[in-house]
Amino acid sequence: MAGRDEEIKQTKNGQPEEGRRNRDREKDMDKDRDKKKKRKKEKEEAAQQEAGRAALEERGALAGHGRLAEHEEPADFADEAGHGRTAGYPDRPGGADGSGEADGSGKTGGSGKTGGSGEADGSGETGGTDVWEEAPGREIAESQAPGGAQDGQSRREKGREKGHRKGRKHGDEGKTAVRRRRKIKKRYIAAAVIALLILFNVVKGMVTPPQLPVAVGARAFVGDVEETLDTSGYVTSEVEETIFSPVTAYVASSSVEEGQMVRSGDMLVTFDTDTLEQAAEEASLTQQASNYGYQDTLDKSSESEVDFANANTSIGILEQQIEDQKSYIANLQEDINGRQADAQKQAADAAAPVNNRLIEIENRIQALNGEIQNAQAADPAADVSAQQAELNQLYAEKIQKEQELAAVSSVTVDVSSQQAALADAQEQLAEYQQDLAEYEAQKSSAEASKLSGNAKAQIAANKQLGALTASTAQENLEKAREGITADMDGVVTDVQIVDGSPVTEGGALFKISSMEDVKVDFSVTRYNLESIAIGQKAQVTVAGNSYEGTVTKIDKIATKNESGTPVVGAQIHIDNPDENLYLGVEAQLVIYMDSAEDAVLVPVEAVNTGTSGTFCWVVDSQGILVKRQVEQGISSAEYAQILSGIESGEFVVTNVTDALAEGMQVTPVDTGSEE
Repeated sequence: MAGRDEEIKQTKNGQPEEGRRNRDREKDMDKDRDKKKKRKKEKEEAAQQEAGRAALEERGALAGHGRLAEHEEPADFADEAGHGRTAGYPDRPGGADGSGEADGSGKTGGSGKTGGSGEADGSGETGGTDVWEEAPGREIAESQAPGGAQDGQSRREKGREKGHRKGRKHGDEGKTAVRRRRKIKKRYIAAAVIALLILFNVVKGMVTPPQLPVAVGARAFVGDVEETLDTSGYVTSEVEETIFSPVTAYVASSSVEEGQMVRSGDMLVTFDTDTLEQAAEEASLTQQASNYGYQDTLDKSSESEVDFANANTSIGILEQQIEDQKSYIANLQEDINGRQADAQKQAADAAAPVNNRLIEIENRIQALNGEIQNAQAADPAADVSAQQAELNQLYAEKIQKEQELAAVSSVTVDVSSQQAALADAQEQLAEYQQDLAEYEAQKSSAEASKLSGNAKAQIAANKQLGALTASTAQENLEKAREGITADMDGVVTDVQIVDGSPVTEGGALFKISSMEDVKVDFSVTRYNLESIAIGQKAQVTVAGNSYEGTVTKIDKIATKNESGTPVVGAQIHIDNPDENLYLGVEAQLVIYMDSAEDAVLVPVEAVNTGTSGTFCWVVDSQGILVKRQVEQGISSAEYAQILSGIESGEFVVTNVTDALAEGMQVTPVDTGSEE
């Protein structure tokens, strides 16, 4: 489908077909439920109407029994009549089966109530005939009456016989009673109709639910979805070779034109070689002169180079000896310092206990002096001889410890031999340094009298330059004689030369774009950048012809298009190019970015994005509108994959209007989903 963003694919025998059958069954079940609700409602209304009629008939029956007193018959006659309503006595119960009839004098109404209007013609011929409509309950009464249908039929026959006998007698009385009952019945019927209308409206208000807001949407289903990107780009060649001039010369002839198709090996450009032949000869003569001067200079500098080399070797040896001597001196000095440090450590270790004892003595002396002062302050005559004796002992010990401390602190170490060796090493170092200075002076003198390194490099470079110039001139001549041939099949573009025009070596002449390696350059916005990837397949349409393609490149930097929107460049390689392709024309692209099978799908209109993430409005099984957070997968132009949050068969809302709010009870209207 042209311009489509996505393509929906569903298998006929897979999960989507099973899902379709399940949804068909759900629809059938919904229809059955609707029918049952409708029948239930009709039954309720009928029951209400029947209740009203029953109440009306009951009132009519009671009125009829009230009039029975005028025409009371003996009990045996009533029994034989089956408790039905006999001719001339429409209010009298009769009929063994509850619906018995008595011909000859009239018909009995079969349910113990007047089901219509009785008529008696009073002609004398029939003795007055009362005709009554049978009530709706006759069949029920017949099936439930004692004795069954056969007993009722027998009693009806007896009723007919007795009706004939009594018909003439009561004909006139029946006509008067019928007229009176007709007036009463009409009043009751009018009252019953009004009551039924009132009752019907009340019941209708009770059973008819209020109108609910409508939520338009569809049910989620299981199917296949493919995410695609529809865009366009321009056909270009992946291999575009710029042809540069191999020489500086004039173009003798050129057979290239813009848009021309060339084949590998075709001669495209030839050059004028006269100037190049002259340049090659001059370069050869210059090379010969350079070779002679180079050899003479080398011979004169050979002797000075020998002296320079000897001095340089001696300098290297002396430098190493000086480094070794300096290291030896450093080791001697380190040894002397170490011996002295060890002696100092031993003295410190020996002095430590003495110092500790001196501290103890000093502390005790202070304590004793404090005791003596306190005692004498309290009692000038106090005996402090013991404290004084201890003080004397402590003073004596203190003097002894101080002498010991002085003795251990004055301990020294003998490093005279190491110091003598150090002096000898320093003297030897001075001699090495003096020799080094002499050889460096000799090296400078030899260097001044020999050919310098730069001068030698210069003459060598001049020699090489002469050879290179001669070689280059000869190579240029050969290249010009060969001309330029196409090294691949393709289309000529960007032609910069004509016959007779001068060209310089390395200058661009024209381009050849390959028609075997063709691509489409296109741009991707940030909305599709995360979905597109190298290796995805694509359908490419150029001038009505379709080709297969593969995404081969996605740039790592965005640029702004004409409208200022940042876009990322990308390329699609055409896998099956042919001669119908044209470079530079627009190509329509359908990129197959991703696909999913047996996925839960909803219409893309049902997926919303807010500050809390992605969500859908769902109508639950109770008809309540709820907001459901979902995890969305890929999507096509019509359907979005739901990874979590919604199950197949759930109803999602595609058009949330201002009239809808979360928690509201709604009526879901399914607009249909592809199942």
